[in-house]
Amino acid sequence: MLKKVIILVALLVSATLAKEISFDELAKIVDASSPKMEQQRVNTNISKVKLEIAQSQYYPTLSIGASTEYSLKYNQSFTPSSIGSSSLTQISQYQASTVLGMNYDLYRFGATSLHVKAAQKEIDSYIANECIVSEQLLIELLETYQRARIANIKLNYYMLIKKSYEELYVNAKRLYKYGSLKQTDVSSYALQIADLVFDTAQTREEKNSALAHLCYLSGVKIDNLHQLTPLHVDDSYISIPEFEQSSKAKKMQAQIAQKSAQLKAEQKSYYPTLALYGKYDLYGSDKEKFFNAFDNIRKNGYRVGLSLSFNIFDGFKREANIKIRLLELQSAKIALKDSKREYEKQRNLLNTLLKTRENRLNSSKEGSKVSNTLLLMSNKLHVNGESDRLGELKSQITLYQNLLKTDEAKEMLLTSKMKKIIISQKENECAVH
Repeated sequence: MLKKVIILVALLVSATLAKEISFDELAKIVDASSPKMEQQRVNTNISKVKLEIAQSQYYPTLSIGASTEYSLKYNQSFTPSSIGSSSLTQISQYQASTVLGMNYDLYRFGATSLHVKAAQKEIDSYIANECIVSEQLLIELLETYQRARIANIKLNYYMLIKKSYEELYVNAKRLYKYGSLKQTDVSSYALQIADLVFDTAQTREEKNSALAHLCYLSGVKIDNLHQLTPLHVDDSYISIPEFEQSSKAKKMQAQIAQKSAQLKAEQKSYYPTLALYGKYDLYGSDKEKFFNAFDNIRKNGYRVGLSLSFNIFDGFKREANIKIRLLELQSAKIALKDSKREYEKQRNLLNTLLKTRENRLNSSKEGSKVSNTLLLMSNKLHVNGESDRLGELKSQITLYQNLLKTDEAKEMLLTSKMKKIIISQKENECAVH
């Protein structure tokens, strides 16, 4: 445990002090120190303690008790020892007693083993849920990391585009002064600069929001001075398992098994309970002095026996409990169906998204190539005096815009691939448990 804490502290310190932070570093920190993951581990430990409670029913119950008492009889006439369930005072004296008792349910028609099975399945459910929460946290971290990187890419290109627009605006005003350009064209460039300033401010807000969320998820203080390194994705084929092999399926199936065991255990309440009981008591008394009662304690006797208890009527409490357990089982089965549909939908969407983003990246690359070619042609024409500077700047802006689209599409494609890798790796890790 101490070794894990030292490693975690080292990761946090290195990530905080370093100028560059990678997604892999943040993922390790989130997996090890996220409060949500810690909460899931605590829930798993609670379920293990519940199993110990269920298993305790296999053992007998031993009890010891001691009491001291003073009783005063007002007259010596005959009185019964009890009326109903209330005992009556028989004599004036000091009394002291010690009792050792034992009770052991010998046979409950399998109810105890069903309670133990239900507790074991609850543990399986919580272990599977740890995998689900870990996977969800890493995907949330990945999407936030993507937003921060894309926002930073946009800001870099917006700065370049703004410089080009500013030069375009200066040249346009000069041409308008000489009567070579309309006022509306000059105004349009000014509006483009204003829109770009607005977009830059909005993107900076998005970046700051993403950085703040990264800090929340990882506990690492990240600011604008940190550089988020690109994602490193292996292009090898990675498949997402079928629903039946997934952590979600394991969790839902464990819950169904747990509810089924609880239902059967509840149905066992219609059967009698065979128990072994025993009692060994010591008793002492004295009419005059309190301490003499202690000194007079002697073996009084013991009892050992078997009891068969059968609850005939409890106001339909058992029937109601069985109905609740049956409805809980039905709810768990319905949740399994819904979870399967959701899982398959997400898997299909991810595969479709990968293809769509690959096509988008290819189209953006083609657009960037065309824009680059047009810019080179504009440069040559401008050098030869066959084109004005405005055309060259417009081609440069178009190139920046297409490069921005290309880099953004590349980032989104890498994110989709990394998401698929996270799901595949987490499912494989959890399959071991």
